[in-house]
Amino acid sequence: MQNILNFENGRFSLNDSGSFKRYFWVLLFFTLLMMLTGLGQKDLAGADEPRTAGIAAQMAFTGKYVIPALGASRFLEKPPLYFWATALSFKAFGYSNFTARYSSAVMATLGVMCLYLLLTGMGFSNFSAFFSGFLLAISSQWWASGRTCLYDMMLAGFITASICMFYKMHSSGSLSRKFLWMFGIALAISGAVLTKSLVGLAIPAVTFGAYLFFHDIIKRKISFADWLLTGVAFMLALIPTAIWVYLLCQEVGWQDGGYVVVVHNNFGRFAGSHPDHREAFYYYLTKFPEFIQPITFFIPFAIWYHFRELKKQRSTTSLFLLCWALVPYLLLTASSAKRQVYLLPLNPAFVALTGVMLAGLIEGTIKLPPVSSYEKLKKFISPGWLEKITTVNILYGLGYILGPATFIVGIVVAIIGICMKLPGSSTCMLAGAIWIISVTMIFNFSRKRYGVFCTLILLQVLVVFTSIASLEAHKINTTRSFRPMFSAINHLDGQGAEIILYRPWDRIKGAALFYRHKEFIAVDDEDTLTKLLRQTSRAVVLFLKEEMPPEGFKPLQEFKIKKDYFVLAVQEQKN
Repeated sequence: MQNILNFENGRFSLNDSGSFKRYFWVLLFFTLLMMLTGLGQKDLAGADEPRTAGIAAQMAFTGKYVIPALGASRFLEKPPLYFWATALSFKAFGYSNFTARYSSAVMATLGVMCLYLLLTGMGFSNFSAFFSGFLLAISSQWWASGRTCLYDMMLAGFITASICMFYKMHSSGSLSRKFLWMFGIALAISGAVLTKSLVGLAIPAVTFGAYLFFHDIIKRKISFADWLLTGVAFMLALIPTAIWVYLLCQEVGWQDGGYVVVVHNNFGRFAGSHPDHREAFYYYLTKFPEFIQPITFFIPFAIWYHFRELKKQRSTTSLFLLCWALVPYLLLTASSAKRQVYLLPLNPAFVALTGVMLAGLIEGTIKLPPVSSYEKLKKFISPGWLEKITTVNILYGLGYILGPATFIVGIVVAIIGICMKLPGSSTCMLAGAIWIISVTMIFNFSRKRYGVFCTLILLQVLVVFTSIASLEAHKINTTRSFRPMFSAINHLDGQGAEIILYRPWDRIKGAALFYRHKEFIAVDDEDTLTKLLRQTSRAVVLFLKEEMPPEGFKPLQEFKIKKDYFVLAVQEQKN
């Protein structure tokens, strides 16, 4: 990166002839490190991760891939593509936290690189595309979801890929090229639909439809080929899911399979048949600031900027980004079922809106409005000072702020590590790495080694995020991990005990499948448990502590997972 930054008359020249490939490889390498570093350090936790990993594990060791299941219970809330990918990861690389999350990390990286290729293809500068990709990689929800065993990141990755290929098709002048991109769109959307049902089709559909509609109005010409090819792509995209639904119905019937997958889990969820996810219409407004960190503050300015470009310049690129961000947002707001993670496919859109604007300010291609337009601000701020803001060299600002700021971050990491009783060697290593890089950043900046300085910024970001992941992993592994409990269960199993799960939650079923790599015995009522105990000479039962019978069982071991207590108990022998 030594030659990425060149100064001409006090401004940046960030887009030399070789910058496209250089930015591409730097962004790819940086994103992979962000997503993969320490990926297996944290145990599976929460309600979703153990369940998802458990379904994939059951597929892997049983070889039954058509019907997602948790033990004897079918799980048809989501189509099977994420489970298939994770099951193949288990079979290829073994059962681990890393392989459980590997698919999400790959799709997060794919989304970042698709955004880079999309923005360069739209005519934005290479630096704008790189900067937007960088912002997406460090976006709080994107980074966290890319390191979680959950299907939402796969959905977002496929949707971002379909958005990229649609714009390539739309901007291509050759009909043969349009056909090739059409098949790419169909493939990406089919992946999205097979990951999370019709929402994987709905978000691209409203984005493409809104853009083509407004584009045709601006150009006063109907894009017949694009409308037709887009429609064909959507129809082709449904074929793989239709094949899976057919195979599913062959085994369980339409009412128990096809109706649940096609109707209940799509239209029913949208209309509010899932009360556990039902939220008010303003729910996303309250969650949006947290979701889009660290660029939350700039989002309103970015939307205003692109609307201004659309109004003044009739910019089709601004139109495309606005349609991608705002139209699906309105669709998701209209849905009754809401969760913060449902916004994940829109994360690249809002990042692109903001990244393009901020990169333009850094490059000097976008100028702030003249001081004369700040009539109200003139009463409080000197116009001369405002003029200096419009011409400030942002790199110098970074140089004087980032070095000392990250040095302080190292102190904070050390304090948190000590308070959380993180091993001293880990705390010293993380905080020390931050301090060393901070000092090196300040030194190279003072020597005007700007290429090294920018490289160190990327490295520092990576170390800080790794520190956050390590602190979170330590907290999860000590308070919320299922591993100790199932390690004890596996030990008892190895001694010949029959393991029975009493009224297990889905997360317990999933953890049992993931950590034991075998199917389990589960009972949901005392009569069945009593009959089963009569048939076994030595049985160990896993109870939620509050559901354990007051008599007849002797506790062997107790485990606290978050706020819940679980007990391994054996039936007492009567004299």
